[in-house]
Amino acid sequence: MAAFVGASAVPLAQGETPDTQSLVIAGLLVVLLLVIQPWLMARQSHKIASRNGAYRAKVDDFGATVSNTGGSSQLNWTAAPHYAETPDTFVLLSGDKNVSCLTVLPKRGVQEPGAVDGIRTLLDRHIRKLCPRA
Repeated sequence: MAAFVGASAVPLAQGETPDTQSLVIAGLLVVLLLVIQPWLMARQSHKIASRNGAYRAKVDDFGATVSNTGGSSQLNWTAAPHYAETPDTFVLLSGDKNVSCLTVLPKRGVQEPGAVDGIRTLLDRHIRKLCPRA
């Protein structure tokens, strides 16, 4: 976006007409970055996940623990006072206004029938569910 603005604002500030070629190149850069950036981020995340092996999550009355071959992280309920539910996941959210921390618990990881309902009940007992806005 900065390249696009720069290609048009600088000539206008100097009293000139923006160069069409510069605007086209800047526009292409913006579109290219919008397409490539999510792909690069996903690629990096997959590299990190594959390097650390399978993730395991445990949810109980004390909080949630996520572990892999690289280590483990324990989150008590006061650190994640809210959660949201999607068709495929439970997302535990930090209490700060910027939601600087989140933990994703995929529903596909449950090993017993009805365990998803048990996790939902446990979460409802300890933290508040955020309802989607209509």
